[in-house]
Amino acid sequence: MHRTILFPLLLVAAIVTLAGRNLSAVTIFGTAYSGDSGPATLYTINPSSGVATPIGLTGYNRVGAIDFDPLNGVLYGIGTDSTTSAIDLITINTTSGLGMTVGATGVTSNFQDISFRSDGTLFGVSSGQAYTINLTTGVATALPNPTGQSAMGSGLAFDPSNTLYNINGNTIATIDQTTGVGTATGTTVNYPINIVPARPNAMDYDLTTGILYASVVHSIDGIVANFIAEIDVSTGTVTNPRATIAGLDGLAVLPVSSVPDSMSTLWLALPLAGMILLARQRRTVPA
Repeated sequence: MHRTILFPLLLVAAIVTLAGRNLSAVTIFGTAYSGDSGPATLYTINPSSGVATPIGLTGYNRVGAIDFDPLNGVLYGIGTDSTTSAIDLITINTTSGLGMTVGATGVTSNFQDISFRSDGTLFGVSSGQAYTINLTTGVATALPNPTGQSAMGSGLAFDPSNTLYNINGNTIATIDQTTGVGTATGTTVNYPINIVPARPNAMDYDLTTGILYASVVHSIDGIVANFIAEIDVSTGTVTNPRATIAGLDGLAVLPVSSVPDSMSTLWLALPLAGMILLARQRRTVPA
C-alpha cells in the first residue's frame, strides 16, 4: 500500500482503538464515613486496585447511598443533615465532593442503598422497605409491601435489563418495582473464605459490561475491613476482591454516556485523516 494512504489509515485505527479503550473504562465513585454517622467524603475508586482517592467532604453525615441519574449524569445521594438530623436527598458535585439538599425524604431510618432505573426513576431501600424517591422534592414514597429481606448491609442495583436486585448478606433477591416484595433467586453469594463473614452495603452495575460492582464489608472480632468486588448474581461467584478505604458505604459507577463514544470519535477521525491525506497528496504534486 502507498505510504501516502497508509499513514492516515493508521491514524484512524489508532484513534478508534483509543476510543474503544475509553468506552470500556470504568469510573467508580464512593462515599465513606467513620463511625456510625460521621461526616462523609466522596472518593474515586480504582476498580483494579481498590485504591480510593479523596475528592472532598460532602457536607453531610452518613452518606451511604449514591447513584448517577442515567438521563443527565447527576450524582444523587442520601445524607443526614448535621443541623436538622433530617435524612435528605442530595446532589453531589463530583469535582468538589460538596452536596446540596434537594429535600427531606421524610424517612426516619437511613437508606442502605439507592438505584436509578433506566427511565430516571429513583428507588431506595431502608430497613427492609423499598421506596421511590421524588427528584424534585426529595420525598420518599413507600411501595405497598416490605421487601421481606434483612435490613443489614443491603445493596440495591438495577441490571441492564431493569431487574432490581437486592443483596443482603449472601442472599440474592429481586424486588418487585410495583409491590416492593422481594423474592430470593435461590442463588447465594459465595464470598472468598478470607472475607467471611461478609455483606454488601452498596452496589452498582456497569451497564456497558454488565458487571456488578459491590462494596463488601468484612467484620470479625471487632475488626472491620472494606473491599471492592464483582458479584455474578446468576452464580453467586465473587471475583477480584480488593481492599479499599475503611468506612466505604456508597458506590456508583459513572454512566457510559459520560465516556467518549467510539463511533462518534470515528466520525471525527475520518475527516481529519482525509485532510491529512489531501495535504500529503498536494505536497507530492510537481510544481
